[in-house]
This record gives sequence, structure tokens and C-alpha cells, in this order.
Amino acid sequence: MLGLSAGLQHFAEWARTTFGADSGDFNKGLITTSILFCVGPMTILGCLQDGLQGKIELLALKSTMDGFGAIFFAAALGEGVLVAALVVLVFQGALTLLARPLRSLASDDELLAEMSGAGGAMLLGTGLGLLEIKRVPVELYLPALAIAPAFAVAGRHLSRALSQRNRGQAVTEGPAAHPTDSAH
Repeated sequence: MLGLSAGLQHFAEWARTTFGADSGDFNKGLITTSILFCVGPMTILGCLQDGLQGKIELLALKSTMDGFGAIFFAAALGEGVLVAALVVLVFQGALTLLARPLRSLASDDELLAEMSGAGGAMLLGTGLGLLEIKRVPVELYLPALAIAPAFAVAGRHLSRALSQRNRGQAVTEGPAAHPTDSAH
């Protein structure tokens, strides 16, 4: 509905013609590795730690692992992986710069867990596609990175509202409303 798949294909085609790459697996390499390197829990946590606390260790470890992975992906998928490095740089840079406004997200373990879980599921889908077991259109699940934490917040508010309502009913009913309590 959001046109994410078509938008990513259009971007990949634009990048391919801009950089003068062969048509081979350029688009697949660009899209697959961009998603793979941008949606994982280490990306989110590393960027938030870097932006909020100036701790670069997690992001440096993730970048080192991505660098080694990129060597193998480039051998298999071609030049698109190199362009994906620019996508990762922009995405991680933006997330690091947005860390201060996202401070409440960074301090909420439940929201981070939901976002990391959505990213982890996307990584699993990417792995299934790379192994050619099952083609999972992972790009269609990108909104889950925002929707999963939003559902957690909505569930939290609903839970509070229901518990307040139940407490209010218990106060208005009083002890006489429970016949089993008065029989003792």
C-alpha cells in the first residue's frame, strides 16, 4: 500500500544508472544489503548509544562485522553492495543525529525490544532469501520498525486504562457486592 517495494526498486535503478553499473545483481545487492545492514538491533542500539552517550563501541563492532560481510556480499551480488555503504552511512548518521529527540525511545526497554524484534524478524527473512529457501519481501515489513513500538505504547495505555477502570468498579461495588465474601 505504501509502495515501498516499487520505491526501492526505483531508487536502486536510479543508483545503477547514476553509477554506471551493469544491470546484473546490482539492484538485489543494493536493496538486500541496505536492509540487512540497517534494520538489525545492533544498528538501532548502536546509533542511539552513540548519539546519546557518545559510546561508539557497539556501532564500531557492528560496522566491522558489516564490512567483512560486505566483502562476501560484493563478491556474490556485485557493485550494488558498495552503493549500499552510502545508504547505511546516511541511515546510521540520521539515526545517530536523531538520538536526542528519540531519547524517550532509547530509555524504554519494551519499545527497544519491540523494534529489535521486528528488525530481527526482517533479518531472518533476508537470510531465507539469500539462501534461496523462500523469497520474503522484507522491504514491505520496514514499517514494522515503527508500528511494533507503537503497538507496545498503545497496549500499555490500554492496560492502564483497563486497570484504572477495574479499580474504579471495585471501589464503587464495595464488599457487599461479593456474596462469597460476606458468607465467611
